[in-house]
Formats: sequence, C-alpha cells, structure tokens
Amino acid sequence: MYLEKTVDNPCLAETAYRHAVQLEPNRGSYHFNLGNALLGQHLLADAAAAFQRALELEPHNADAMNNLAWTHLERGDQLDEAVALCRRAATIHPARRAYYLDTLGRLLLKQGKPGEARTTFEQALAATTNHQLALRESIRSQLAVIPDHRVRDNPR
Repeated sequence: MYLEKTVDNPCLAETAYRHAVQLEPNRGSYHFNLGNALLGQHLLADAAAAFQRALELEPHNADAMNNLAWTHLERGDQLDEAVALCRRAATIHPARRAYYLDTLGRLLLKQGKPGEARTTFEQALAATTNHQLALRESIRSQLAVIPDHRVRDNPR
C-alpha cells in the first residue's frame, strides 16, 4: 500500500494523508495519521487540529488522546487538558498504559509537579513490558533527573 511507504518521510505522509482525508473525511484514522505526520514535522498547531478531529470522529481513540496531549506538551499550552487526556487514555487502553503514563509524567514535570511526575513515571515503569525496552530506558532517564524527596538520610 502506498501509505505504508510514507512512514519514514513525514512530508510524503502528510501529502498522502491529506489526500486520504479529502477522499474520506469521516475516517478518524486518516486524521490521526495526518496528525502524526504533522507532528513529525513539528507543525504543532496543525497536528493538534488533526488529532482533535480524529477524536471528534473516534472519541475513544486513546492514541489520539495521547498524541494530542504530547502536542500540547510540545506547545506548552492547554496542559490541564493534556493531563486529562492522558489519564483518560490510560483507562481506555490499558495495554498501552505505560506510554500514556510516560506522557503524563512529562506533562506533570512541565507543570512544576515533580513529586506527582515521579510517582507517575514509577507507575509507567511498572506498566512496561519486556517488549518496551526503549520506553523503559526513556522512563528511567526521566526518573534519574527527578529528586526523590521520599528518601531521607537517617539522622545520627
């Protein structure tokens, strides 16, 4: 299929999915994939609009929720909405919960909530599978830079 050849080329993917959206404007997956192509080019406003449209068409698309939240994270806007999207995604699609919690942890850091972020990253790490090694390492690197205020030195 032609669209499969666009995976490594976000510009080509954008063109293909814009065409697909014109042909079938009510197919949420096309808007979702267009959003991914736009996000890959750092066209954040357009990516957010595409993910939003995907969610209008497929309100339970947890990946679209997560990617819209990530887009808000990158833009530094609507962080409260993004947090809510991640929390909802984690309940809708438990198999991908680790990814959604990773995004949530990053959002909480951006909001200046390191304690909540640490807890969320710990939950994300616990939710990873043996097939998610890159995600696991990414989460560990996030945890490494967040101070753990729960650990106290024993007084002498």
